[in-house]
Amino acid sequence: MNARAFRIILLASACALLTGACKTKSFTSFDRFQPRRASVDDSNTVHLRVDFNKKVRTIAIQLDPGTAPQTCANFKKLVREGFYDNLGFHRVIPNFIVQTGDPLTKNQLERNNWGTGGPGYTIPLELGGKHIQGAVAMAKAPSNPESNGSQFYICIADLPDLDGQYTVFGQVTTGMKDLFEMTTLTTNSQDIPNGRVQIIEARLVSNEAPPAPPTDSEFVSQRKLEEEASKRRMTRFVERIW
Repeated sequence: MNARAFRIILLASACALLTGACKTKSFTSFDRFQPRRASVDDSNTVHLRVDFNKKVRTIAIQLDPGTAPQTCANFKKLVREGFYDNLGFHRVIPNFIVQTGDPLTKNQLERNNWGTGGPGYTIPLELGGKHIQGAVAMAKAPSNPESNGSQFYICIADLPDLDGQYTVFGQVTTGMKDLFEMTTLTTNSQDIPNGRVQIIEARLVSNEAPPAPPTDSEFVSQRKLEEEASKRRMTRFVERIW
């Protein structure tokens, strides 16, 4: 082999090694420094798309696993499974609460039993959260020491008398105006809306800002409830919390 051919082979080998090194370096750099994309399952933000009055609205809920880890884990599991999709709100009480999560609400023939269903299990209470306006909490029967596995309610006003009795596990961050509108719907004697109020879907989404109590003046005014009326609503709520 003459010197010229040897130099050509040597140069070609060097180029091949350099190209391979550059590719390896590029791949390693991307793999090492590209930030990990957070899974939606890591999120603690849930969006409920709710249909009533011929309009679909989005209710954003920020979960609080620090206060109620087991309850939040169960709620996220049900959301991922699509459990809440197509369920109805079966209790609407002005200046008090709205409630949903009963699988029986998928069936109009079960209307007389709405509020009595669940996923077939209960979960332990995790107390400590406050029933402020927009708080999201699990329902339970007065005689049951644990929460219903799926039914939850949202506070339309501050309800401190419920603190220490029910598990508060989240806070509404967007959609309080829509919830307030929901409480203006006509209902029957059992507080069931006469018109359909339906969760189109419930989905985990990317994390949003930390939850904060609503501050809109129109909702602040709703907190000033008459003491006598509040006691009457409290009695009705406790008697039919399911």
